[in-house]
Amino acid sequence: MLISNAYYTAVFDEEISDLYSWLMPKENYLLLGLALRPMYNLLLRQLAMRSGLKCIK
Repeated sequence: MLISNAYYTAVFDEEISDLYSWLMPKENYLLLGLALRPMYNLLLRQLAMRSGLKCIK
C-alpha cells in the first residue's frame, strides 16, 4: 500500500485575489494555483503571489 504525505495550503490574500490561491507539493516542486476572476491581470497577480511567498521562511 502506498501512503502519501500529500497536503495542500490555501492562501487568502485580498491584495492578490478576492478568491483564493493554493500551494501543493509534487515531487521536487511546489505548485502554485490562483483562482482569479476574468479580466484580472494574471501575470502581475501571479508575480505578486510568488513575491509574497519568498518572504515566508
